Amino acid sequence: MHNELNSQLMDIDRFTIQAYNDLLTHHEGLQQLVEKHEQLPQLVRDVWCMLYTGKTEFKTTSPLQILSELQEFPLFLQQAMGDKLITTLATLRFGYLFLRQLEQPEDESLEDAFKKEIQHVLEQVEYVEDLLSSLQQRKQERQQTPIYDQLALADALEKQSELQKMAEWAKKFKISAKQKRVQMKTASILKGTVTTGQKAERLLPIEYLKSETPEAELDFLVRFSDGRTRMYDYKERTKKEKGALIICYDESSSMQDLDVQGKGFLMALLSMAKQDRRDFVFIPFSGDVDYQQTQHFKKGKYKIPQFLQFAQSYIGGGTNFEKPLQQAIQFMKHSTKGEVLFITDGVCHIPEIVIEQVNAEKKKKQFYLMSLLIGHNKHPGQLTEISDEVLHLIHFQDIHHTRVFEL
Repeated sequence: MHNELNSQLMDIDRFTIQAYNDLLTHHEGLQQLVEKHEQLPQLVRDVWCMLYTGKTEFKTTSPLQILSELQEFPLFLQQAMGDKLITTLATLRFGYLFLRQLEQPEDESLEDAFKKEIQHVLEQVEYVEDLLSSLQQRKQERQQTPIYDQLALADALEKQSELQKMAEWAKKFKISAKQKRVQMKTASILKGTVTTGQKAERLLPIEYLKSETPEAELDFLVRFSDGRTRMYDYKERTKKEKGALIICYDESSSMQDLDVQGKGFLMALLSMAKQDRRDFVFIPFSGDVDYQQTQHFKKGKYKIPQFLQFAQSYIGGGTNFEKPLQQAIQFMKHSTKGEVLFITDGVCHIPEIVIEQVNAEKKKKQFYLMSLLIGHNKHPGQLTEISDEVLHLIHFQDIHHTRVFEL
């Protein structure tokens, strides 16, 4: 069998073989798989090359024969061709089925198992795409993400179901954010002054009303061709560089039930920061700041390990406002005209000296501080002494949550 498998893929180009060897060298999952049986190194390599290239010619005695005869396989092969994520995930899952067949040759349930694994792989890929699309603005996000990052996301999504739920929330909040920004842009247009010109989409409604009679229509066409019709005067605003968006996020035990939704909310804000090319700072806190989990996404850009650390963090325990505010002050010193978003469900004592430091740094660096008080607690405590605005939300999907997207 070993020689048959070796000969069946002799025509595979060296670049495909090199791509597989690179994955085998750097991907722990593949390494662990091929070590489980003496025939797996060759078999796993061949199934990866087959899926990646779409070449299915092999000996009938090969274990790959069962896979190739499945009704679902041709369409799946078409999806896998040239796609390293699908190819690698499928190779891993198929590899363990091949191992089962090598160890239990009489097992007749292998065909159904292959069908389930094909469906599972496609679901994994869809989850990765959803998560990346919840963070990025451009199309074809997955193709622009390094393969090892894609595999890391797939592995994290497999192990942590909450991550997928966070991505689903992020997509919902991104829609809200987009709608809010459209409203803001429309409002700015309507507030514009009036001028004259030939932009039909900007014409005042009265110009259309005036052109209803034949005489007025001729007058309208003459004035329009001369650029003398009245229209709203607005110009596309040039994008100004925004200051940092600093998030102080309460991860005390009482916030845990809202964490999946809350992290989805923060993912939407991170996506907006990336679009606006502004720094995004994540400061998780409970009784203290988790300094190892504090993340600084410069210009909203991130690496997948950094993102996963942000999404998967949770501290638990009590609540202390002093430490995260002091940490926010340190980040404020490196930016101007930014915003601090302080998210909590509780009330905590803030020393007077910290209140003075926060307000002094806000004034110096022209920062705006908004506090989000989540839950049914309506008493802001000392948050009013440091905040320019305190927003009360029952949960992150509260009708007032879109106010945050104006920052």
